[in-house]
Amino acid sequence: MSNKLEIIQYFGPLIAKTKLSKEETKELYDICLASNKPDNHKLVGFIIEQNNIYDKLMNSKVLKTIVSNVEDYLRDIDNGIYGDILKENDLDSLVNLSDSWYNKQEAMEYNPPHNHITACDLVCVIYPKIVIDENVDYYVVNETTEHEQKGQINFIHGQSHTLNGFGKSTLVVEPQEGDMLIFPSSLYHYTAPVLGESFRYSISCNFRIHNHIKRLVKK
Repeated sequence: MSNKLEIIQYFGPLIAKTKLSKEETKELYDICLASNKPDNHKLVGFIIEQNNIYDKLMNSKVLKTIVSNVEDYLRDIDNGIYGDILKENDLDSLVNLSDSWYNKQEAMEYNPPHNHITACDLVCVIYPKIVIDENVDYYVVNETTEHEQKGQINFIHGQSHTLNGFGKSTLVVEPQEGDMLIFPSSLYHYTAPVLGESFRYSISCNFRIHNHIKRLVKK
């Protein structure tokens, strides 16, 4: 098991979390501030500022850390159909970054339920800057979990527990600055709005597993 990644909770496809260093987090925030290539036309979010950062990220120092964490996730946490292939073959590289963008989420902006299954195999979401307005009268989203409405990321798997009667079908995560989440691209997720003067930068990275590894699975 990877020393850097933590399984935050099991309820279906595994979600891992780690935290980047302050230097890496600042580098990603600076990349966001320097980017001005709108990506809204290909994204589902109801968010005004959504810019592509693929080129800048490819030339960054922090990319090595991001890729290393994603590959640790695949090797050690959730390797699915690739488990036997990874055990039987000494592979130096497992994934490549196929796309990346950031969202600057302000009051009442949100991402609806979606997944990335047609675009990639693995997803990581990183939070380089979070400012929460503590003067807002926050309401409780879910009385069971007592999560206040502060723009949590929500994961959905399977039917509601009211229909199937077994365990959880949702997982709610309130991210902190510097957090990095990794999960399969098939996992549905959505982001609730932030309120008041709050704003939050989140970076999404799509990763594809190398084609030669996929071909090994088909043999």
